[in-house]
Amino acid sequence: MIANHIQMHALYRLLVVLPCCLPGLLVGASAQTPLPRNHVIKGRIVVLPVTELIFYSLGVGYERVVGSHFSVQALLNSYGFDGQGHDMGAENYTALVPEVKYYFRGSEKLSSSLYLSGFAELQRNALTPGGERVPREPELLRITGLGVQPGLLLGKNFRFSNRWHLEAYAGPKYRLGRHYEVYQVNGRPVRNRIEPAGSSYNTWGVRAGVNLACRF
Repeated sequence: MIANHIQMHALYRLLVVLPCCLPGLLVGASAQTPLPRNHVIKGRIVVLPVTELIFYSLGVGYERVVGSHFSVQALLNSYGFDGQGHDMGAENYTALVPEVKYYFRGSEKLSSSLYLSGFAELQRNALTPGGERVPREPELLRITGLGVQPGLLLGKNFRFSNRWHLEAYAGPKYRLGRHYEVYQVNGRPVRNRIEPAGSSYNTWGVRAGVNLACRF
């Protein structure tokens, strides 16, 4: 009789204590096995006034880890200079850049890893002439260009904390594209291809940059 009473009392304590301890056990397990952080947002804002020109480089992007060493990302970049306030013209390059990356140290150490990437830069550029504007028609408003620029990059991430890092990269690209002149005729912009030579281009170039990134 006494033994049965002791067993019932022990069972009662177990039923009371176990529900109270279970949340703590689950929290401890989740703390030891953190959820994977497969998303990275990144960008930059750089503005440099130099004498009568303003140089700028802006960018925003998203990166997604897709394996133990690979990730895919898309960047939207805009860079160039503006001197129209001093009759010096302006030039702007805007590009959408899809990219595939390979991290040598693995995606778990993405924030401090060296990486190799292949990309295709889909670019539009516009050159606005400088100098005093004289009303006349046809008047050259700007020269625009459209191009595709595939290439390879070698980059390195520099870790600041568990979430934040800085990425720096540089590499060659092959520039393929075509230029157009935009004139004002009868008060309307009209696009003409530059003729005869110079309407298209294919040449080597360089892509380089830095971005501040946050992984979550």
